Amino acid sequence: MNLFELNQRVVPAMDIDVNLCEGTWSVPNTKAIATKLKLLMDNPIPTDGAADKLYHLLGDDDLFDEINELTGAHDVRFLIALKIRDVIEMDDVGALNVALEPDARRILQRLVKNHR
Repeated sequence: MNLFELNQRVVPAMDIDVNLCEGTWSVPNTKAIATKLKLLMDNPIPTDGAADKLYHLLGDDDLFDEINELTGAHDVRFLIALKIRDVIEMDDVGALNVALEPDARRILQRLVKNHR
């Protein structure tokens, strides 16, 4: 188990936030988490309830603010893909406190490509 997976188990139980970078507390940096995000993104994700579904997969203040600004029933996968692109770019420059596993990176890159 890596440090991120440990945080995913311990942090919710402790009811505290751990920032991986400013305003971000969870990213899909492992193959398992990226796969869960991929499965979630296989179907439309309506604005209502999106944050709850994403919280431990891709937790980011800016993303959730953008989702909350949408009115009506929207599919928010395009916003998620934009945030995933940002995560990949942050990983490229070492701005994340965790690194993306190669398999997770490949899954995330496909998600961005499929949901532009």
